[in-house]
Amino acid sequence: MKVSENIYKVDKEDGYYTYYKVKGSRNGTNIEKYFTNLEQAIAYRDLVLPPKKKTKYHAIKTEVDGITFDSKKEAKRYQELKRFEQLGLIKDLELQVPYVLIEKSEYGREIKYKADFVYFDRKNNAKIVEDVKGVKTPVYKLKKRIMAEKYGIEIQEV
Repeated sequence: MKVSENIYKVDKEDGYYTYYKVKGSRNGTNIEKYFTNLEQAIAYRDLVLPPKKKTKYHAIKTEVDGITFDSKKEAKRYQELKRFEQLGLIKDLELQVPYVLIEKSEYGREIKYKADFVYFDRKNNAKIVEDVKGVKTPVYKLKKRIMAEKYGIEIQEV
């Protein structure tokens, strides 16, 4: 049973103590250590395991249907689109579809834009490219413009 981040309450066979397992990884090495005292387990975890990094824009990664999304908002939109697909309103839902904006050249690697969602809207008889946005960065604004200029695709923001 999970007690806290990276700390689990476990029953061991001796029956005398409640054990707390600290489990995680540091620099690619898996760590698993047992304690009889919760305070000791917390102190060890805080000393040995690195804290989870916060994202630049404070988005929280969220898993739905075994797929990890960059934010709760993106995961929620995926669930909505899946419902629309089940109802027959849209079809051919795709996730993380890459578009090459600038080919690789002597000046550097290729530059891509990854659409969060691409699907066919049956009502409007059109292919939709959608991006779930919290913060519109200057790089995103530039990529959006190139998508419109190069492919004639206007990204719909949710």
